[in-house]
Formats: sequence, C-alpha cells, structure tokens
Amino acid sequence: MPPPIDMLFRNNRNWAVRREELEPGYFRRLSAIQEPKYLWIGCSDSRVPANEIVGLDSGELFVHRNIANVVPHSDLNCISVIEYAINVLRVEHIIISGHYGCGGVRAALSCRSYGKIDHWLAYIKDVASQHRVELDAIETPEAKVDRLCELNVIHQVQNVARMPQVQNAWHRGQELQVHGWIYSLNDGLVRDLNVTITGPEALPDMLRLDVSSLNGVSPVVTPDPEAVAAAEAPPADSADPAAPEAGEAAEAQGQTTAEDRATVPLAPPSARDLAPETAEEREYAPVVSRDARSTAPETAEEREYVRVGSPTEEPGRAR
Repeated sequence: MPPPIDMLFRNNRNWAVRREELEPGYFRRLSAIQEPKYLWIGCSDSRVPANEIVGLDSGELFVHRNIANVVPHSDLNCISVIEYAINVLRVEHIIISGHYGCGGVRAALSCRSYGKIDHWLAYIKDVASQHRVELDAIETPEAKVDRLCELNVIHQVQNVARMPQVQNAWHRGQELQVHGWIYSLNDGLVRDLNVTITGPEALPDMLRLDVSSLNGVSPVVTPDPEAVAAAEAPPADSADPAAPEAGEAAEAQGQTTAEDRATVPLAPPSARDLAPETAEEREYAPVVSRDARSTAPETAEEREYVRVGSPTEEPGRAR
C-alpha cells in the first residue's frame, strides 16, 4: 500500500532537516536566486526524475513535463514555459528527453481509444504515420515502441527549433541549443540522439522566420505615386469649391430653397390658425365645449338651430 498522505509531510520535514545539516544556509541561498542554464522538456513518467538522472541540484534545471514529452504548436502551457526560459531565465540549452518504453508512445501505436487523451496521442500517431515504412520493418513490438520513442524526440526537437521564441533568440545573437536525448529505464543512462540544432540555418527554408517580423519591424512599403495622386484628386463631377452653392447663396439672401422646404418638418396648426376670422364665420362656427357629448346636437332640428353660445342655449333635452 502507498504511504498515507500525511507521511509525505513528515518525509518533507526530515528531508529539509537533513539538507540543512549537510549544507547550512542551503534554502536561504536557493530562495534568493534562480539561474538555470537548462530547460528540460520530458515525460511525466514518475520513473524519470529529471534533476537526479543528470546530477543537478534544485535551481539548476528548469523543468516542463507532459505525456510523452510532446511539444505541439497549440500547447500554450509549453510555449509559455519555453518563452519564459529563453527571455527571462536566459537558458542556453533546451533538452527534449524521451525514454524507452514510454507508455504514451506505446498507446499511440495501438488502435485502441483511450478517451480524451486520444487528441494528445494524435501528435505521436502523426510521427508514426510519417515513418510507417521504417516502423513496419521492425519485427518485435518492443523494439518498434523504442524506435518511435526516438523518432518522437527528433520531431519535438524540430518543433521547438521552429518556434518564433527560439528563432528570435538566435537572430538577436543569444546562445541557445536544442538537444534530443533518450533515457533508458533499464540502465539509467541518457543517450544523445545527435540531432542538436544551434541556429536557424539547420532548418529548411520554409521553416525559417523573417527577422523583421520577429522583432516587430514592419517592412518598408513604397507607396505608388499614381495611387497617391488618384486618392488626393477631387472627384471628376465635383463643383468648383470656390463657387458658392445655390443653397449658400439663397441662405445669404434670407431665402429658402426647395431642398430646405422639403427637409423642414411642418408644424401642427395652432388654435389661432383655425379660429374663424369674419363675423359670418364666427356666427356659424360649430360649438365645441368641454363636454362634447353633452352639448352636441343629436337631432336634425337641434343641428339646424344651434348657434354660438353656452350649452344652455341649446334646446332643452331630458338628461
């Protein structure tokens, strides 16, 4: 059975005490500075302790780990680690380290579906597809797995070298090398696959990035004189700007144009506009009281004899 979780805290305290006894002031010095020269991108396998297998102490190796040490261009986690290691820590070596017998590589060689991790394993399947002829020629399954472990590391080295962060460092003269290693669980030894890349010249032309675009410098574009002249010239059907427009002349004389009258909204008629002006009009104007329903004539006789006045002047009606 694995130890209870509390035992991990006891182990940590014992380790801290022993470490301080062996090297007084160790943690104080370690907390004050971090200047690793190496970035290790390896597998998450618990049997591959990065610091221990290369004999480096805490603070001497910057580490990033994932399933099968894959460096896809869409992994913002890994890209952020690489950018921080280059621009802030100023590492001089990026090491892609796989290991023989990798479970992720073995799963990528099978046709079985493992769930969401299938999306991640697809990167390794792509590598296997590119080297299908070589892998099919290997008879033993274990040897095939180990060879794909090596090929996977080689491809991840190329993926790292083609990153803008890495090429930008090379173009500005920063010392940086990208290595491909493989670790054996059987003997504990690390082997160099001899695929180290030290500059963009080792990459195919189509994978090299333009220096000006990396440094944020826009290429100088010379404008076409004819295009500039055409853009600055007034439209062919435009009037002489010095000649007054018809609307401006009419405005200066206090007149309005047909266009102005068309755009000015009509005001609603006021009571004064509708009021009768002559005696005859006033005499025969209809009566409009506050209560139109109570004063309006209802019969033909009432409508014939109604005149201007108060509602009491109308013929009496039963109310």
